[in-house]
Amino acid sequence: MQNKNHLQNILYGVVVGDALGVPVEFKSREYLKQNPINTVQGFGTHDVRGGVWSDDSSLTFCLAESINEGFSLNQLAQKFIAWKVYNYWTPQGWVFDIGISTRIAIEKLAEGISPEMSGGFNENDNGNGSLMRILPLVLYHKDKPIAERFEITKQVSSITHAHLRSVIGCFYYLEFAKQIMEGKDKFEIYQDLKKEVTDFLKSLHINPSEIEIYNRLLNGNIYELEEDKISSSGYVVHTLEASIWCLLTTDNYIDAVLKAINLGKDTDTTGAVTGGLAGMLYGFETIPKFWITVLPRIESINKLIYQYKKETMEIKGFISYRYVRTDNIDYEGFSRDYTPVDYQTEATFFLPNDEGKNVLVFQLQYPKYPHNVEVQYPFDWEFYSEIKERNIDSVTIFVNTITFLDDNQVIFTGSFANCHTTDEYYDTFNFSAYFKHDNIKSIVRASTVYSDTITDVSLDSSFLKKIKP
Repeated sequence: MQNKNHLQNILYGVVVGDALGVPVEFKSREYLKQNPINTVQGFGTHDVRGGVWSDDSSLTFCLAESINEGFSLNQLAQKFIAWKVYNYWTPQGWVFDIGISTRIAIEKLAEGISPEMSGGFNENDNGNGSLMRILPLVLYHKDKPIAERFEITKQVSSITHAHLRSVIGCFYYLEFAKQIMEGKDKFEIYQDLKKEVTDFLKSLHINPSEIEIYNRLLNGNIYELEEDKISSSGYVVHTLEASIWCLLTTDNYIDAVLKAINLGKDTDTTGAVTGGLAGMLYGFETIPKFWITVLPRIESINKLIYQYKKETMEIKGFISYRYVRTDNIDYEGFSRDYTPVDYQTEATFFLPNDEGKNVLVFQLQYPKYPHNVEVQYPFDWEFYSEIKERNIDSVTIFVNTITFLDDNQVIFTGSFANCHTTDEYYDTFNFSAYFKHDNIKSIVRASTVYSDTITDVSLDSSFLKKIKP
């Protein structure tokens, strides 16, 4: 039975294909004929250990995380900046691979240029830098009308690659992915998209020459071509053609991804783009376990997947939830009175309010870099850790949406924390937010991640007095 955890299939499909291709990026097809990739290898082109992924996966994770958090183009742009500047979502703490167009676009974003205008609009700006990271977007827009899907795809591609050719490539790729999710056969999808994509693009009165550039996909049978007719450069058209060709000329994840990588040149991206669709088509379970276990930051990847799984299986919200009804709260001792409920890599805590109504408490983990989104509830406070004293200034809670369905149901989405600290070991900030039906009542628990150990913070009633909604 096909694995329906689509984000798991996508993320591991992409990151494994990417990691397999990293050591031989830029190697020729002739070299790989003599030295083919058939499993995970280390070092090579970028001198990194086996399993390390590149910018392809880092930016894919940024998009997946943004979708989990409710999706905002500006928010996604800030994550891209954080990746380049603060090494966010990097496998080992630094950026070792970045395309020219992507670098220029992110530098523009950092200078304050809007994400709609940051990407390259010239014909020479049609590398595969948006195609390589776009696949999670299918989870966000799959149920929307085709015109809206195209527009959203255009917006997300244009952050780094705004030329129509790149947008069309991303659009075709996501339409293929959408039909995989619908359970269709890959050859049926390929034939259906010839008409569907062509007719839609013509309805937009797009320059026919731009559509013709994709003729081998839209007006032919690319799977009938011999390997020497398939290019694997960093050009978006070449990458898309190569990935579809590899998918249609193999019948499992392993063969599809290895075939893509052994085409040479832009091996990590061809592997990632092929791997994403192959992961969706064949499922996470078909990826060799060793190729997965060597990946860095598996726990972080699984957390993304777990958050999406909760979203799709529970209430279409971001955070899982439960409710408790009690009558009183001892504010003098509330740091001792919470009840933990394990949710694998995170916990949800519940505290009663003073009026005995149902309350909802979340515990979330946030990156240390700032997010440029609307501030609705700022808090400035300090706390003391038993390990060492840390002064946390400018702690800001960003709330995108709080939806009150009735007295007993609250959907809370899109939260981030902007934390500035002088402690170089201060990696993440955790807090539990305490919600009533009318507003945020208080923050009731805080903790830090220090040397990979979660340290609870002792709080007393004076903590409440420091909060200034």
